[in-house]
Amino acid sequence: MSITKTICATAAAAVCFVGISMSAASAQDYRHGEFRRFEHEKHRFGPRCMYKVEARGSAEKKFFGGRPGGKAEARAIAHWEAEVSKSFGPQYASWGRAQGKSAGCRPRGPLEIQCVVAANPCRDR
Repeated sequence: MSITKTICATAAAAVCFVGISMSAASAQDYRHGEFRRFEHEKHRFGPRCMYKVEARGSAEKKFFGGRPGGKAEARAIAHWEAEVSKSFGPQYASWGRAQGKSAGCRPRGPLEIQCVVAANPCRDR
């Protein structure tokens, strides 16, 4: 009987470890995601807009319901807005006012999806 209990306890510990390590990686990617600036690229959006900025966001995959990548894209946009606010000021940190927007999502492992958003931040007229 004790061998069966030991095997079950070891299997349960392994499952918990894998679950914790996967969720910790997702949270870490969200908090410390990449943020890139394209300072030397010209744009056509006028003097109220800055150069293109790119941010990433990750989330767990949804297998039932919801739009694939919806949460990861929302996190990427929130990260973009936060970093733009720090870099250029809050008047530029609106995804709704941004120009030249692009977004793309792709799987990152079996249980995670990562989205990259890019846009030129613009201030209000």
